Amino acid sequence: MIIYSEFCTPRLEYTLNLVFSRILGLGYSIITSFDITQNESELLINYSNSDIKNSVKILPSGLLSENFLKQHDKKNGNFEGLPTIYHSGKGDIPFDIFSAIFYMVSRYEEYLPFEGDVHGRFRAEESLAYKYGFHRLPVVELWCKLLADKLGIAFPDQPVKVLPTIDIDNAWKYKNKGFFRTVGGIFKSLLKMDLSSLREKIAVISGKMSDPADNYAYLEEIGSKTDCTVQYFILAGSRGKNDRAIPIGNKQFRKLLVRLNQKKSVGLHPSYRSFGSEKELEKEYLSLCSVFTNKITKSRQHYLLLKFPGTYRNLIKLGIREDYSIGWGSQAGFRAGISRPFPFYDLLAEKQTHLMLVPFVAMDRTLKDYMKLTPDEAISLLDQLKEYTKQIGGWFVLLWHNDSIGDTGEWKGWRPVFEKSLGYGEIN
Repeated sequence: MIIYSEFCTPRLEYTLNLVFSRILGLGYSIITSFDITQNESELLINYSNSDIKNSVKILPSGLLSENFLKQHDKKNGNFEGLPTIYHSGKGDIPFDIFSAIFYMVSRYEEYLPFEGDVHGRFRAEESLAYKYGFHRLPVVELWCKLLADKLGIAFPDQPVKVLPTIDIDNAWKYKNKGFFRTVGGIFKSLLKMDLSSLREKIAVISGKMSDPADNYAYLEEIGSKTDCTVQYFILAGSRGKNDRAIPIGNKQFRKLLVRLNQKKSVGLHPSYRSFGSEKELEKEYLSLCSVFTNKITKSRQHYLLLKFPGTYRNLIKLGIREDYSIGWGSQAGFRAGISRPFPFYDLLAEKQTHLMLVPFVAMDRTLKDYMKLTPDEAISLLDQLKEYTKQIGGWFVLLWHNDSIGDTGEWKGWRPVFEKSLGYGEIN
């Protein structure tokens, strides 16, 4: 694959590598000078304002030739049934497909000033994808499929990869909390006259009832009966207003972590307190690493707290190689417009990094609390999102918590959502 462009920048190289190497599985080369007598028969993509015969012409918008941040005119449009941005209406593909892809996967809009939610997070409703109505489409891969069609090449035919991920904010609801914390919880229920909670606590502590958050045997069963490897993220920070983790020093907790990490499937879940604190983040990382013989290389932010590029720069310093935080809290869909893992591009340093970002499509509390869906409505939405992912042979990554799959309390009726999202029905 030969691409002619009058410029060759880190942004362009990153985008072409993502499109051709990672998604389409093709080799490519970039040329910045054109000799019609030598190259016309080989050239396939003309990414310039020039007219070149026998090529697929795409007009550059200017985004990929820059090395600074600014607001752009990201005119939206539609081409062959797909929503577009950087739409020019000219060329064989009437929008700057490469700038559109770079804008989405670099999270360009999250580097610009925005009004965050109560936690300071970038809101789905502020995103260009949501405003233009394509936040539930893996548009990056769909655009690549469109490009493949225009070039007359086959889009890779691959099965969808389903990956359930579990955030463990609190390993147990009542068990293994220590004497003082357990007694304190009982007195708290008494003071509130919460007799239902009190009866549940006593039943669990006395061994008459299983802990509602202790669903690890069930998850192991899911893993053994399906092709899905369950990925866990462990909150290892000190207790605080938004951090309720059990101390890493707790013997039963350490025993559980070793059990869950048999397939090297445990990652870090940086605490709310650690957000913006490199020192606290390192402390939590080392604390979790002390439990295992293998190095921790995966991470997902607690509360999905992200600040570009600082959060990822700090993770890279620790040796984290995969982050699973790219997804929204308030909406289901594709935050970066892509379903499969992709390299983090540091827009302030203008370079691609070795950190891979693994996006997820939906979180349990997003479906139940933010979107106010019933279990049946959630199943219908996830089926739709999974179908989109199947069309491009992508990754279908879901975020659940160890308590939300317990099918008790506020989560009664939600276990079937988890099971059906995996495509295997009820596990007996």
